[in-house]
Amino acid sequence: MLRDAFCLDEMLQAAEQLLTLLGSDDAELKFHRDREFRHSVLFEFVVLGEQVAGLSLEFQSRHPEVPWRRIAAFRHRVAHGYFDLSLEVVWQIWNDQIPVLRHQLKSVLTAEFPRLE
Repeated sequence: MLRDAFCLDEMLQAAEQLLTLLGSDDAELKFHRDREFRHSVLFEFVVLGEQVAGLSLEFQSRHPEVPWRRIAAFRHRVAHGYFDLSLEVVWQIWNDQIPVLRHQLKSVLTAEFPRLE
């Protein structure tokens, strides 16, 4: 249970960092042109997927609304298929899915671990 809380909190922090980076001036331009900025973004996606691997299967099954397998699969794609990544796809996931994921993670954290909020 403590491991699940830790992993979930790490995931929430990664999602929040992704949203902070997304909110920076000229985020799209930086993402496409600034290697260091892009690597910061991609690292947070790796963190998200790594922490899914630390969550118990029981915990994951209690929250099917969160796309655990897709998060882990995307981490694998970022880490092992880096040179073939479509930056447009990453940009779309970052913009469209991370705000939803952050909301889901906060909801799960509140439901499962109200004292950590």
